[in-house]
Amino acid sequence: MVLLTPKQAAQRLTLSPQTLARWRLIGQGPKWSKLGGRVVYEEGDLREWVKSQIRQSTSEVSNAA
Repeated sequence: MVLLTPKQAAQRLTLSPQTLARWRLIGQGPKWSKLGGRVVYEEGDLREWVKSQIRQSTSEVSNAA
């Protein structure tokens, strides 16, 4: 298991750390954990989340939070 900081996760997803922080606040985005006061993302959860975002049409509704 590989754990990533929010900064590392944001880099992997080509997003800003602030975007991930906002998504955590509103319950959106990839799964995350809090370990001893630290927010971490599991690398495999990031991959799963990216796969769940695949669309074939702009009219498709996102079912992933």
